Amino acid sequence: IPRVEEGSKTHFQTQKRQAEMREYEYELDKPADRDNARKFNEKMRQLTEGFKTGAYSYRTPKGDLVTEAQSTLKLCRKHFCRLLNGSHSITPGEGEPDSPIDDVGADVPLPNHEKVRIAITRLRNNKALGADALPAELFIHAGEELIR
Repeated sequence: IPRVEEGSKTHFQTQKRQAEMREYEYELDKPADRDNARKFNEKMRQLTEGFKTGAYSYRTPKGDLVTEAQSTLKLCRKHFCRLLNGSHSITPGEGEPDSPIDDVGADVPLPNHEKVRIAITRLRNNKALGADALPAELFIHAGEELIR
């Protein structure tokens, strides 16, 4: 291990990193955070993984790199419009069937407010998956507005 001279840039970075580690260890040892598993796991993840940037970049069909927000938005809009609208060159036999899905005349009653409230509560507690495969976070953040 090479020695680091005091006052050098690497010495400063090492000291800073050690101070950050001590601060993280101190925060992990707080009694209030010990009972909160979510905060504990988040701090452990930050400690082990370090800093991650939130920058995104995309490539155009030509291969150019796009990083600006407006250009990224336009590129995503074009991609999903093309994806959702489909290509006009597909003949009816190639893609999805033309006939709609038949419900076989099943008469399914609408759920009442109590059943919806119980289902949302179970989703909030991560005890049940949504039948429509929607993430539980949607129901957690939507709250009572979703029931109405």
